[in-house]
Amino acid sequence: MPYVKSQGAKIYYEFYGEGQPITFVHGAGGNTLVWHNQIPYFAPTYKVLTFDHRGWGRSLCTPNESHARYFSEDLKAVLDDAGIERTSLAVSYTHLT
Repeated sequence: MPYVKSQGAKIYYEFYGEGQPITFVHGAGGNTLVWHNQIPYFAPTYKVLTFDHRGWGRSLCTPNESHARYFSEDLKAVLDDAGIERTSLAVSYTHLT
């Protein structure tokens, strides 16, 4: 699956299926694998996009660049690279204390 460069990071993403895009965004401590049950359900109807936030899963960056302030630009880079102009978002929220 592809990678895209974004502000000093190498962001991993996957996509499956065809149709209207839906992007699954993992919470803290997750990666693309947290969506393993949702992908086969949605892929027959939607273009499903999952990605690893910088510093998680297969996305790579230096420790200094591993910060949530980059997440929105990383998502934009992934969407641009995948050729997606509009998408619905499914977000998994995890609060770390």
